[in-house]
Amino acid sequence: VYIHGDFNTDNILYDSVQQHISFIDLHRSEYLDYVQDLSVLMVSFYRMTNFDPDVRQLIRLAMEAIYDFGQIYAEKIQDEDYSLRMALGLGRSFITSTRFVFDKEHAKSMHFKGRYLIEQVIQLDKANRKNYDIPKEIFHD
Repeated sequence: VYIHGDFNTDNILYDSVQQHISFIDLHRSEYLDYVQDLSVLMVSFYRMTNFDPDVRQLIRLAMEAIYDFGQIYAEKIQDEDYSLRMALGLGRSFITSTRFVFDKEHAKSMHFKGRYLIEQVIQLDKANRKNYDIPKEIFHD
């Protein structure tokens, strides 16, 4: 699909008066794997440094909703590798996004989440790859 290419929350503008959404920073847009945009968007929510428990709960719910949206789309188009690619995309995004996070504990958590997902995929044997599901606990703090 035609993706944004850098689909972070700060590249989405919402006009609440007009109820209109706009996207900025489109220079990386091209036809690629939709999982790229979804994984980047999920991690851009997670890396927000508002640690209020209610806000973190909303972030977790947003990440789960994006993941579920992608999974429903994957099933519709018979994309059998969605969870594997999402795990790798999230892993990459968690690790590379640490450069934007100045809170050391939050950055460390992101790094560990990224490593955990990548290591899970690496350890799968070929027979179990089709049955892989990302543990939704990864979206929790």
